[in-house]
Amino acid sequence: MSNGDHRPQPGQVLIRSKLERPPVPDRLVFRPRLLELLSGRADHRVTLISAPAGYGKSVLVSDWARSLEIPVAWVTLDETESDLRQFLAYFLTALDSMSPGAFKSSLRWLANPELPGTMAIAHELVNTMLDLDMPLALILDDYHKIDHGSAVHEFVEEILRHPPANFHLVLASRRDPPLALAKLRANNQLLELRQADLRFKNAEAAQMFSAAWGDMPESALIAELQQAVEGWAAGLRMVVLAAQGIYKSGRPLP
Repeated sequence: MSNGDHRPQPGQVLIRSKLERPPVPDRLVFRPRLLELLSGRADHRVTLISAPAGYGKSVLVSDWARSLEIPVAWVTLDETESDLRQFLAYFLTALDSMSPGAFKSSLRWLANPELPGTMAIAHELVNTMLDLDMPLALILDDYHKIDHGSAVHEFVEEILRHPPANFHLVLASRRDPPLALAKLRANNQLLELRQADLRFKNAEAAQMFSAAWGDMPESALIAELQQAVEGWAAGLRMVVLAAQGIYKSGRPLP
């Protein structure tokens, strides 16, 4: 975050940790196939990672973000950001952290009793981003927490109607957002990773078991456990924790 005086006004206290990229676990399962997908499609303006809870969306995006050589900002959303003013406070502060001072005039909107229309806000931001001689990447995590009828979706939709070529938006969500995804697909502007993509492969599951147990279980056991949870990352972690003591003792798994 920049240190200028162009911050959201009193009454809009921002939680700084929501603007920080979450740390990547020490025992991260390296997933090069997914990182390659995320990094190799620079022509897309939007990335959507949509899957139920426990599939490692936030960890994956955080791991990808730390490898980027361009400015990247992060916002972890919750239900309070369904209010457009509250959402804009985080959205604009995140953008400003990548280019301090560039969004000063936009941040001043937050001091007004009434916000401009969503179209006017979006258009000014698009123009401001285009004026910057630098790429920008913004990650909105937990986007599913924004109410379906919130004006936030209208605002994001308007940004994506004419997306700046130097701006990449990443949405991590437990369900598809109410945005014009079909149009983004048709225009080749959308990269999607879904539940099927995020399911752990046997080799990735083996990494998880090996990190927890200190050696590699038999491949047949890995395949059996993997099939039982259908590649669900959270399910695999629970299996590892439950079976770790039994495996170390040398007793057969039930």
